Amino acid sequence: SLVAIRLLRYRHILVASPALVERFGMPTSPDALFALPAGIWVRDANTHRPWRLGEREIAPTPILAVNDYLHLRQRAIQGDVVTELPPFLAAEALRDGRLVELLVNHPFPEQEVSLLYQRQQQPSRVVRAYLDFCQAAVGRYIGDGSA
Repeated sequence: SLVAIRLLRYRHILVASPALVERFGMPTSPDALFALPAGIWVRDANTHRPWRLGEREIAPTPILAVNDYLHLRQRAIQGDVVTELPPFLAAEALRDGRLVELLVNHPFPEQEVSLLYQRQQQPSRVVRAYLDFCQAAVGRYIGDGSA
């Protein structure tokens, strides 16, 4: 059996560039997103998952569908799309004003990141050291995950 150690919880956030917001206006509801160019993350070309924003689920018609959040972030910064990002990938661009958060009162569902390892009576020192390192370092590399 497996043991799970939760490292963090977070919510994806909806972002766009200030230029895109100036061009299209600040959306005030999830339905307003249908008027904006959307970039979405997809697992594969045949799978489009909807955005769950608060109590609403919407499926924007994307102008861009990729499985690369860094690419989505870049296109959002360039003013091409509205997109969802993990908060730790959006943090710097939000701080320096290249991105703005949209629909903050309609949050995405909470996500979790956990370490999984095989249950042992006594984990080896190497396993224990790795688990301790990951728990200590998670904040250094991806922040506290709060959004």
